[in-house]
Amino acid sequence: MKYIVVIGGSLSNIGKGLVSSSTGVLLKSKEYDVSFIKIDPYINIDAGRLSPSDHGEVYVLEDGSEVDMDFGNYERFLNIGLSNLNSITTGKIYDEVIKRVKSGFYMAKTVQITPHVTDYIEERIQKVSRLEVKEEDGSYIPDICIIELGGTPSDIESIIFVEALRRLKNKVGPSNFMIISVEFLPKMQNGDQKTKIAQSSVKKAASLGIKPDVIITRCDNSLSQSTKQKISDFCEISINDVYDLPITVDAYDVPNVLNIQNYFDSFVKHLNLENKNSSSLLYFPNLNRINEKSLDIAIVGKYTSNSDCYLSVVNALRISCAKYNHHANIVWIESTDLEEIADCNSLFNNIDAMLIPGGFGTRGIEGKITAAKYARENNIPFLGICLGFQVAVIEFCRNVLKISDANSEEFDALGKNKVIIRMRNKINQNIEITDSNKENQISTFQTDNKFKVQKNNVGLSYSKNTDLNQEKICLGKTLDLKTTDSYILTDEVIEEISGMKIRSGTHDINLKKESKAFEIYFSSVISERHRHRYEVNSAYASKLQKAGLLFVGHSVRDNRIEMLELSDHPFFIGVQYHPEFNARPEKSHPLFNAFIEEAIKRKYNDQFF
Repeated sequence: MKYIVVIGGSLSNIGKGLVSSSTGVLLKSKEYDVSFIKIDPYINIDAGRLSPSDHGEVYVLEDGSEVDMDFGNYERFLNIGLSNLNSITTGKIYDEVIKRVKSGFYMAKTVQITPHVTDYIEERIQKVSRLEVKEEDGSYIPDICIIELGGTPSDIESIIFVEALRRLKNKVGPSNFMIISVEFLPKMQNGDQKTKIAQSSVKKAASLGIKPDVIITRCDNSLSQSTKQKISDFCEISINDVYDLPITVDAYDVPNVLNIQNYFDSFVKHLNLENKNSSSLLYFPNLNRINEKSLDIAIVGKYTSNSDCYLSVVNALRISCAKYNHHANIVWIESTDLEEIADCNSLFNNIDAMLIPGGFGTRGIEGKITAAKYARENNIPFLGICLGFQVAVIEFCRNVLKISDANSEEFDALGKNKVIIRMRNKINQNIEITDSNKENQISTFQTDNKFKVQKNNVGLSYSKNTDLNQEKICLGKTLDLKTTDSYILTDEVIEEISGMKIRSGTHDINLKKESKAFEIYFSSVISERHRHRYEVNSAYASKLQKAGLLFVGHSVRDNRIEMLELSDHPFFIGVQYHPEFNARPEKSHPLFNAFIEEAIKRKYNDQFF
């Protein structure tokens, strides 16, 4: 196994994720199988509760893990599937070390940051780097693992990971370990490119035992030859290992920009890799092409000041627009602004389509409802994702069914007409536990014949139907049951125990064959990634469908409402899931394709196709 570590010497958010992903693309083109590890040195266990405004979008993996948005780049660029194990955080490391302490793993030793915590980091990296990586047609065991270290090496929270990486380098040897540093070069008003920050960060990394082998510079303009030579001289790195990556370069151009500078030569030199395929890269040709035609697509959200909050949505739109030789011109609409505007016609009059993405919380919700109403009444192609799907239901109830107080339990827990409710399990249904009943009818149950509470059962209460003595069940508790015992699931969720009760990850969905959804996917069963706590209240489903809001997709496992379409509208679709997480440059998503097709038809009055 060979390791490539990508660090950001002086700044965070300098493009390490793009460099890591593009390095993976280059290695893949040379017929090497690649895996990724992202190290985030925060105490949080995962990214699930981090503010999108500060950290960008929360990306959801197939297994339901909520991870850093860089995983979106890894999966999109290489068309692969990663797991929770590929994400390492300080929280996860400390959590496991403390569990080991409690279990007696360390015996009577005094457990310390070094060697015990750093040893475990090394152990975890080596194990994860050898895990199978999913791809479209199967899986593979990687040859090379790219490790991206979040933040900068000199951050106090990064020190334990830097030390672990230093020790790992000594263990595997320099020919199996390579360090790439992404460095920012400020440009002065007179055009001078300053290298002092890069010099200082490289010296600091070297003092910590992780001296870079390669430097990739980020600057407003191209790197001059004299600046390149200066970096080589003062950082003690060969000039051939200094590469230029201007900040203005589009994300999907990065592999080609590095490739034309003979980037792979550094891997041949430092890792003794063989140039198996000398042909140039041909990745993402449609996305790199300049399209004269464009579509104005409104994204109505509450985090519009930071486009990283909707990174996967924007990428999915770009990919599908490129399929039809169009450029996606994103028109950002702050939903809170709509709450203060009496007539939003001026904002939406010239758009070709509207998308309301996912989100949580009450801020800006009335603005989103206003936007959904405008799209419905003006026949604008509309796609609502997650919260956008729920917003469409609330708007329809208020303005078509005339339920003026229709709302979500998330926004008005005491309201009378909660058309969107917190997800509940199937309340008051008997659950028979038998030797053969390893997986029963209730979706959150996973049992053995002693009924050991598994991960999905955290924080729920159960009562035995013979004496109704309620027991609070927590993770790992084992109940000794007779094979005929029956338990009733009570309508109670213990917040302190459960922490997060979020439905996350890939779930299968049944589509009605007589629907636009079936025409789009051309399949009766689809698999999509989810991340939500609330769902449509099925008590209102009949009224909504009679009025023309059709529910055409339901989850296979527990029949939850997953997809809607409006019968008398050219394209008004809402989905509870997140299709953007399955869009790939090499394989655009069918739902986004259909959305863009309809936008093009609207723009050209059906004359384009």
